Amino acid sequence: MPRRIGPATKCTGPIRTTYPGLGLKAVWYGAEQVGNVLGLTKKRQAASTERSRPQQISRSEALASIREDYTVNYFVSGKGDMEAYEPDCLFADPFAGFNGVERFKRNVSNLGGLMQDIQLELTGWEEAGGELRTRWRFSAVLQLPWRPRLAAAGGTTHVFSAESGRVVKHIEAWHVEPGRVVRSLLRPSSRVPTNRWETLFNALDAGDGAGVWLAASPVVAYGAAPIVAASLLCKLATGSGLPGVFLGGLEGLAYLALAAAATTEAFKLVVVNMVSVAGERTVAAPSTTETAKSKIGLIGLAVMGQNLALNVAEKGFPISVYNRTYEKTEAAVSRAAKEGLDKELTGYKELKDFVASLEKPRRVIILVKAGAPVDSTIDGLVQFMEPGDIIIDGGNEWYENTERRAAMVAEKGLLYMGMGVSGGEEGARNGPSMMPGGTQEAYTHIKDIVEKVAAQVNDGPCVTFIGPGGAGNFVKMVHNGIEYGDMQLISEAYDVLKTLGGLTNEELNAAFNAWNKGELDSFLIEISALILAKKDEDGKTFMVDKILDKTGMKGTGKWTVQQAAELSVAAPTIEAALDGRFLSGLKEERVAASEVFAGLGAQAPAAVAGEDKEELVKAVAQALYASKICSYAQGMNIIRAKSVEKKWGIEMGSLARIWKGGCIIRAQFLDEIREAYMKNPDLKNLLVDPNFAKKLVERQAAWRKVVALAISNGVAVPGMTASLGYFDTYRRAVVPANLVQAQRDFFGSHTYERTDRPSGEWFHTVWDPRNSADSITTSGYNN
Repeated sequence: MPRRIGPATKCTGPIRTTYPGLGLKAVWYGAEQVGNVLGLTKKRQAASTERSRPQQISRSEALASIREDYTVNYFVSGKGDMEAYEPDCLFADPFAGFNGVERFKRNVSNLGGLMQDIQLELTGWEEAGGELRTRWRFSAVLQLPWRPRLAAAGGTTHVFSAESGRVVKHIEAWHVEPGRVVRSLLRPSSRVPTNRWETLFNALDAGDGAGVWLAASPVVAYGAAPIVAASLLCKLATGSGLPGVFLGGLEGLAYLALAAAATTEAFKLVVVNMVSVAGERTVAAPSTTETAKSKIGLIGLAVMGQNLALNVAEKGFPISVYNRTYEKTEAAVSRAAKEGLDKELTGYKELKDFVASLEKPRRVIILVKAGAPVDSTIDGLVQFMEPGDIIIDGGNEWYENTERRAAMVAEKGLLYMGMGVSGGEEGARNGPSMMPGGTQEAYTHIKDIVEKVAAQVNDGPCVTFIGPGGAGNFVKMVHNGIEYGDMQLISEAYDVLKTLGGLTNEELNAAFNAWNKGELDSFLIEISALILAKKDEDGKTFMVDKILDKTGMKGTGKWTVQQAAELSVAAPTIEAALDGRFLSGLKEERVAASEVFAGLGAQAPAAVAGEDKEELVKAVAQALYASKICSYAQGMNIIRAKSVEKKWGIEMGSLARIWKGGCIIRAQFLDEIREAYMKNPDLKNLLVDPNFAKKLVERQAAWRKVVALAISNGVAVPGMTASLGYFDTYRRAVVPANLVQAQRDFFGSHTYERTDRPSGEWFHTVWDPRNSADSITTSGYNN
């Protein structure tokens, strides 16, 4: 629908948009008059138009005011103060163009008065010269009898006056396809009708002629009845029907229409009575056609599935659940009863009954083990599902499997989504971070549910539509890769403090608690502090010291590293974390190796004499923070590269927002990451964002000190070392890759580019006539 505004686009004039057509232009101007007639907005005092404003406003004040306006959906609802605007500001969009803040607010308020459930997400924010460019997504339900949903996205250019500092031009760009807009206006937001109008328009949307007539027949009867009544009165008075050719023809049509409508209504009554009688004669439990349908279904009642199902039920959405082994279904139902949710959660023993219990279009979340179990579950489901129904895979699945399955079920008319769910057991129960990908159409059918079920933070629910195809699964995969890096870095910080600093578990607990009150505030730091404080059943020894030093894994970290390699994206911190897990698994080998090297004089590392514990805690905190920035930067770059390759159009800033709550990597500095991408959606690397670049430079001395201390004393810190190497390599204009390329040309005639010649010209040198490779057949080969 809307055209996205590229953040680097030069603003040389009005932003081009798709022409909306005269009909849609009329909507805007008509709303101004209709809104006044219907009283959708209060009359504003004339004085408000002439309200006095300071002659000048600073740019920071103007930007803060505009950001505040966005929080109240101002250009959709008309509620913003718009203090940053000149009173006679020019407003232009695909619908209209005029001057005046008050007229803008009046028209928008009139349109906003017809809307409910307004959702406006700010996805881009770029300041450039005398302009501010924003990007947004918007949806709302129109208060018409059939409640259609209008959804769009686009961007706004705000042009500031050099004299007053206020906005003098407000130019909106929308992608408006007239046919699509008209279709959306004729399509109810709910596919389950709650009134006659929704039934009628759902039937229209489905092309169901019989359904249209069944829904419209009462309206036809109401329209025809007065004409028939007038005809009968006329016959009583004059002995003949309505006069004239036109009225006579209308009279005949009215009799036919009324007869048809009356017959239809009588038919409906007979059918209802038959169903009622059949229901009274039924001795068995009522069928699903006689009971309220569940809003959504869930298959797979292990830890994540059971907790997510209870979360859905707690949010007020009736849910049906099913598990291959019925014992787990019974356990979920029993737990729901204990938590007072038995009215919202219903378990089923048979898959067919489970599917039949769902309202249409049926929505089914699958939370089973990735791979073959998912395929098996889908094979069972599709036997009972119908075109338009939706399958949502909520597991940690390989994104290409999601795309394969989406194509497979599409042949049967089904919709498919891959939705990453992060947060573990606690997140699933109380609010996870959710990353749905697939089709936008499918997402509209689960949006109201997932937005209530997801974790809630200060700027909304921790869920957003990620993108098409396997985008949701891919983002969740990389999220887990970042999680690997984060956990490795924290374990290294723990190791340096414990092994070289000689801190006790009590001191470590105090340090981690202090960190969690500052810039390192995060879920993983918080739980690490709790872990360090936990004692064994004896009440004396600490649990963490009794846990075997072998780390498990489920594969998403490995997938992340593989994808980084496929995309040629450097991800050394995440790779080091994966290698750390591999090496941890070699417990027996490491024990044997420690004895070998101890015998040769390479002793195990120990506390460094004279090391100031307090200063070391501060230095390690700075090293950890700087390393975390690098880890997140690498993960974001993997996602961005894949999004470009697959044309997914993933909004990087929105990922940082939905990771702020519910998920394992939730952290305070995600706000800063989101801000970085909002300011520059095309940011090449988080390291060069002005805010993060400054922080890295400020912390590099402590960072280098910690890494050097660890290496010189035999404590491996591969994650911190890799992060520092990534930082040092990325910030250098010249690296020693010239020698590597010369070596490649020496033994393989791979050619090279020269610094003193134009880019794209390739050269080969015969380095030594005795053994240097030289082949005219490979003169163009430069891989």
